[in-house]
Amino acid sequence: MFNPDLDKFAIVGHSLGGGITAEMAVLAEENGLPRPKAIMPVQPFIRNDTMMKNFHDIPATTLLLVVVGENDTIAGNFSAKLIFYTSDQIPFDQKDFIIQRTDRYGSPTLIADHYAPVCIPNISWVDAMDYYSTWKLFDALTDYAFYGTNHEFCLGNTPEQRFMGYWSDGTPVKELTVTDNP
Repeated sequence: MFNPDLDKFAIVGHSLGGGITAEMAVLAEENGLPRPKAIMPVQPFIRNDTMMKNFHDIPATTLLLVVVGENDTIAGNFSAKLIFYTSDQIPFDQKDFIIQRTDRYGSPTLIADHYAPVCIPNISWVDAMDYYSTWKLFDALTDYAFYGTNHEFCLGNTPEQRFMGYWSDGTPVKELTVTDNP
C-alpha cells in the first residue's frame, strides 16, 4: 500500500491547466487538499468568465515559477502576468517570471510557442526546450521545495537557471529570460 507524502506536493499545469494550477494553490486549504509547496503555471490561461483573477491567497511560503513562451499567440502572457503580479504576498526570492526564447540557429529549431512544453508522439518530440526549460525548472523547483537542493537551477536568475544547452557545434542555445518585472 502506498501512502502519499502530502508534505511533498507540487503542481504544474499548461495552458488552462496553468490557470487551474494557480487556482488550486489558492483553494487547496479551504477544500481539504494538500497545500502545494511549489507551483509552476506554464503558459497559463485564465478564462474571464469563471476563473479567479486574484492570486493573493496563494500561501506566502509557496515557491512560484510562471513560464511563458515569447511566441505564444494562444495564451500570450496576460494571464501569466496576472498570476505573477497578484501573488504579491510571495517574496521575489521565492518566485520568478520566465520567458522561453525561440532559437532557430540549429536543427531542430526551438520554437517558444504555446506547444513548446507539449510532446505528442509523431507530432512533436522531446527537445532542449523540454529538457532545459520545462523539466529542469520543475524538477529543480520540487527539489528545492522538498529537500532544499538545486535552488540555483530554479530561482534567482542564475546562469544555471537560464542555461538551455548547446547546439551540436557548441554554440549556446538562447538562454531563458528571468525577471521579477515582466
